[in-house]
Amino acid sequence: FIVLGQSIMIFSFLLFLFGLAKGNLVLIILGLLLFGSGIIFVLIAAYSTGLISAPLNKWGIAGGILNSFRNVGSSLGVAILGAVFLNSQFNVFTSTLKSNPDTKALDPNIFEGLLSKTATAINALKALPMAIQTEIKLALKNSFSYGISLSNLISVIIIALTLLMVLYFFKQKKKKEKIAINQIPKE
Repeated sequence: FIVLGQSIMIFSFLLFLFGLAKGNLVLIILGLLLFGSGIIFVLIAAYSTGLISAPLNKWGIAGGILNSFRNVGSSLGVAILGAVFLNSQFNVFTSTLKSNPDTKALDPNIFEGLLSKTATAINALKALPMAIQTEIKLALKNSFSYGISLSNLISVIIIALTLLMVLYFFKQKKKKEKIAINQIPKE
């Protein structure tokens, strides 16, 4: 089930990426639904494998350890991918402004918070001519899409690497089991 779940998750992120690139809400929603389905397969299989490998009287400890690692991994994943998103979005936004002769002199920091409609950013935008406002909004939209796409692409790569690791370790485990079975004395 882990392999199936991770495969579904890879496919869901790819759908999400294509949905964002094309502006297709159906693909985005389908990607999110598939991601939820894939994560269920992975978590159930991971918990089952983790608990079965522990002695029965240690299942509570094993469950606690599994939950702790899942929570730490989730927190680190959100923090790292959030940092990747914010930095890549800001860098693309800044380079877009600097490459345009009409916006080259503008400080990109004054537009921080424009997506969340903070008063400072809105006022800075409204103080500019309408044509420049349009260019800034387009640059912000494109940089936002780039940041989301990059974060999702990194997620796909991480999931694909873990899928390869799972396949490798299952292959090693099956080899060991086959060797152990062949060493059983025959009557």
